[in-house]
Amino acid sequence: MNIYSALLLFTIGVYCESIIPSIDLSENGISPEPRTNPTMVVDPVGNVIYLFGGRSKCCFLNDLWSFDLNRLIWKIIYSQSDLPGKGYLEPRSHSGSYFRSKTKEFCIYSGWSDVYNFSDLWCLSTLTYDWNKIDYPFLEIKLSFKIQYLEYNENEYLISLPVENIKEVSVYVFNIISQEIKAIDFNKSKIIKNHRDYEFLKVVENKIVYGELQEDGEDYKKVYYCDVETLLCEIKSFHVLKKIKLDEIVEVVENV
Repeated sequence: MNIYSALLLFTIGVYCESIIPSIDLSENGISPEPRTNPTMVVDPVGNVIYLFGGRSKCCFLNDLWSFDLNRLIWKIIYSQSDLPGKGYLEPRSHSGSYFRSKTKEFCIYSGWSDVYNFSDLWCLSTLTYDWNKIDYPFLEIKLSFKIQYLEYNENEYLISLPVENIKEVSVYVFNIISQEIKAIDFNKSKIIKNHRDYEFLKVVENKIVYGELQEDGEDYKKVYYCDVETLLCEIKSFHVLKKIKLDEIVEVVENV
């Protein structure tokens, strides 16, 4: 079984609550219970998927698993606990995530449970399996924010788009290494309407791609294409023949 097949089976097994996932070829025969909306991230160097939390049929979860893509074996790191302490976070689902290759950390942010809406950021060392809460100066983390992570030119960035305020449209670029934050102001934009639910934020190599998904009846789509280091932006336009999806927009913009 190759890595791509394993990833497909992994996704089907974990997300489908009507079947029992058994995609591993493990010697000890363990695997996570079915769940929806867990947090997953891939360590591209170690060929490992990390899986945290989610919602099962009974409850919100805070267990932590790893899946070896070479050996196709599950490993449980932290079992489910109702008493969060060292090594445990509050049970939650719908968290965002990213993987820091340089520090070998699996980081998750935000999420919700039946008790809380979380606005926090935690990183797990995949060497020691210790969770650490991260508080960056000037950087706000909220469930409603769209957040992207980028490693580029020895720097690491968290790129954030708050969508709560329809009157202020800004993308914040936080440099994790230098602890500096800068903003790209789109308040005077002519291509962004006041429909914040339709906005998208993606990172393509060293470029920030920002725009709207809403259909406006026009034949052309326009998006911003901004350099993460200089924060200089250009507007790219392309012809739309049909209703277009986010991944298709990003692919088209790269080639314009």
